Amino acid sequence: MAVIRKTKGMTTVELLIALAVISIGLVYLLGSVAFYLSLLGLEKNVSQANFLAQHSLEALRSFRDSTDWTVDGLGTFLIEVPYHFEKNSSEWNLVEGSIVENGFERKLLFYNVYRDTNDNIVDSSGVLDPDSKRILVIVSWDQKGVKRQIELVTFLTNWAN
Repeated sequence: MAVIRKTKGMTTVELLIALAVISIGLVYLLGSVAFYLSLLGLEKNVSQANFLAQHSLEALRSFRDSTDWTVDGLGTFLIEVPYHFEKNSSEWNLVEGSIVENGFERKLLFYNVYRDTNDNIVDSSGVLDPDSKRILVIVSWDQKGVKRQIELVTFLTNWAN
């Protein structure tokens, strides 16, 4: 007659295997949560940087519309020199240099625009268009030791001319 043994409970080996599987699952889960939170922080900063860049472009359009292009407007600014907006009393002015606010550095760069014989914009081999400027807005920030930035480019013209 064969003896049938009934085992009750788990052995130590089964318990260790179960703990290892649970531990690996928890490590994976915590790693995923940390990665997700990191992405949320990056997305928040990218959204803030986009907002600041768009704000700069809108302020620049308003500045263009309230100044004379060749007297005190966009036609008078130095090329490839950074500028930023500062508020003096009740009006905004473009000032040389960049500005850092809440960890975000903002600057606007102006470039000349050249056109070919068909009036298309070209890199530099065409004729200078004194009534157009290429604007580059750069917003940069440091995120956990990594320098990040976004750039927006637009073209503005002296449409009042």
